[in-house]
Amino acid sequence: MKLLLLSDVHLSSKTPIGRLDDYRKTCLRKFEYVLKYARKINASVLQAGDLFDKPRDWFILLDIVQLLKRYNDVRFYTVFGQHDTYMYSIENRDYTSMGVLAYNNLVYILDSTPLGTEHPLIWGVSFNPDLKIPEPANKNHKRDPQILVAHATISDQALYPGQAYYSAKKFLQDYKAFDLILCADIHRHFYFSDKGRYLVNTGPMMRKEASHYNFSHEPCFYVYDTETKKL
Repeated sequence: MKLLLLSDVHLSSKTPIGRLDDYRKTCLRKFEYVLKYARKINASVLQAGDLFDKPRDWFILLDIVQLLKRYNDVRFYTVFGQHDTYMYSIENRDYTSMGVLAYNNLVYILDSTPLGTEHPLIWGVSFNPDLKIPEPANKNHKRDPQILVAHATISDQALYPGQAYYSAKKFLQDYKAFDLILCADIHRHFYFSDKGRYLVNTGPMMRKEASHYNFSHEPCFYVYDTETKKL
């Protein structure tokens, strides 16, 4: 099977200062492109949190509901980012835009219980200040691929002086049980591999800030084949 990998998305009905387009329409156009491509190659989508820019954006939610219903043959798996979480309250996550999608089975929230009983096995880690990574029982990489989707401060470099972050390269080395790790939160595109294992961050789908990085960043996604374990 194929998995389309996407990190931060930040869907929003509000146009950021400095953008000259209609941000909401651009969000919908790009998001539909992702779903359409996934359908074309018969892939499910793995998205690593911050699907929405604000936890309760009712002015784009209906559009996203309609899109996900239109592409209801594309399975969409995700985790909560801090932008999907109202006032950082884990207890109130059901009462958010993401919570509405999950309640109506339009997206599926990954957690510490692995998705699937055969292959692939997929774990999810939503935003949480106390980062806890699940430990797969089956560490035999000759068998089923084991995948982690995490919304956590994993980065290839500090983005500002004194930033606390988990080194992406070290994270890949420390959690050898996973064949594939998809992360988000850090709005940077990076990729590391180690003996057929991968850690990726696709960077942001939407460019909200007129930063030096965003002037060169080209939004993208990866496709992972669970049969060949190739990215």
